[in-house]
Amino acid sequence: WGNSGVYFMPRRANKQLVFGSIAHRFESEIVDPDNFNEALDPDVKADYLGCLFHRCPTLPQSGAIVGFSHMYTVNQEDVHPVIGRAAELKNYFLCNGFSGHGFKLAPAVGSLMSQQILGTKTSQWETSIPLDFMDPNRKPLALQVKTHFA
Repeated sequence: WGNSGVYFMPRRANKQLVFGSIAHRFESEIVDPDNFNEALDPDVKADYLGCLFHRCPTLPQSGAIVGFSHMYTVNQEDVHPVIGRAAELKNYFLCNGFSGHGFKLAPAVGSLMSQQILGTKTSQWETSIPLDFMDPNRKPLALQVKTHFA
């Protein structure tokens, strides 16, 4: 992805390029979850296309450009997922904010969640990670770089 922080990958079956970003400028907006813009912002579109045509200058500039926006919940201070009991609600647990890489972490996260919900530690699949490591109300993790891939 280089200095731009933008990456793209081809989807040959439907002749598309899928874009994403690791750049904080695209990942830092705080929005109301009940009322947010789901459309592709013109400035983001221009930035992504600028990066694409910089890398592939002979690529034909034709076809429709469509996009969407989505959100996910993370700890705003360190942009890591939140895993654990919600402080505001009794017996309500949170497990979200993985930004697409939660699937590969699912076995470990599932173990952490089940141990928290049951209030027990397991001897199987033991980890040295404290159960409250990614608690929603934790002190932010210290990071040198703040991106959703931190």
